[in-house]
Amino acid sequence: MSAVRLPAAAKIPARIARAMQELGPYAAIWLLLPGGSLIALGMWIMRNRGWTADQRRRIVVVVATLSAMLIFPVGA
Repeated sequence: MSAVRLPAAAKIPARIARAMQELGPYAAIWLLLPGGSLIALGMWIMRNRGWTADQRRRIVVVVATLSAMLIFPVGA
């Protein structure tokens, strides 16, 4: 896959461009599929297993909190 070439005036720092390139497929899944946010999160966790193994407890708490917020919305 070839990289998109930008005009000199529109140069994006390499770090931001790399992050956008890595997160692009996850964003597409999140936007296009029903339940895509959970699917994209699961795919990202599977791809980054080394990092997630260290952060497993924190991830479980965050996912449980977000799920509870979806089930019991505060403003309702």
